[in-house]
Amino acid sequence: MAAAAKRVVRVEVDSHDTKHNNKKWENNSGSALFHQQFVYITSMSTRKLYDEYGNTHMYVDEGLKRQIETKLITAIVAFAA
Repeated sequence: MAAAAKRVVRVEVDSHDTKHNNKKWENNSGSALFHQQFVYITSMSTRKLYDEYGNTHMYVDEGLKRQIETKLITAIVAFAA
C-alpha cells in the first residue's frame, strides 16, 4: 500500500524582512503578542527534509502546526472559563 504524500512548504527567511516585520507588529501590543506566538509556533513546527542528493531543506509541518495552535486555543479557553 502506498504511503500518503506529505505536503512540503519551503520557508525562506530573510533577516532584513524579519526585522522590518517585527517593527510593524510592535505598533499594536495585542498584535505583537499574536505575532510572537505565530513565530514561535511556526519555528516549533519547522522540520528538516533531506532530498535524494543529501541536501537539507526546511519546511513547516502544517499538521503539527495546527495541533499546536489547537492546544494553545484550548488552553486559553480553559483558563478564561
